[in-house]
Amino acid sequence: MDLINDKKEEENSDGGGSNAPSVQVANLSPEQQALLQNEAYKNPAAIQPIEKDFVINLKSPNPDNMREGGFVKFKATLLLGDKNTVKEIDAKVDVVRSVITDATSAFTGVELQSAQGRQKLANSIVSSLNSVLTDGKVAAIVFPDFVLQP
Repeated sequence: MDLINDKKEEENSDGGGSNAPSVQVANLSPEQQALLQNEAYKNPAAIQPIEKDFVINLKSPNPDNMREGGFVKFKATLLLGDKNTVKEIDAKVDVVRSVITDATSAFTGVELQSAQGRQKLANSIVSSLNSVLTDGKVAAIVFPDFVLQP
């Protein structure tokens, strides 16, 4: 099992560093380490779960056979930049669901098998959502439940 390594003792022993511990988790990719440092994940202003599950057909790697694309089923939770964005998300829930569906259907099952692929999907969704929102911004999206059938 991976252990969290707290470097606070090292910082105190050499007399330098801040009072806040530097936390690293073993066996994480640089992208996953960056996510741990992302303020949107640590302290979101508001958290907005999207009630209904998403079931979305994925892009087929073979354009001649659309059945090869597979599908993905997931729950999504939006991490918002401010509390006022909750009202706009509630008012535009159908637009939000459509944007998430469109962004997800552009990916193949192979792309979404890795953590990096799912992070690329999350970044694509956040960018697309922020292009349709006018009163606030989505800081991040997380997938508390993600099932892929390639």
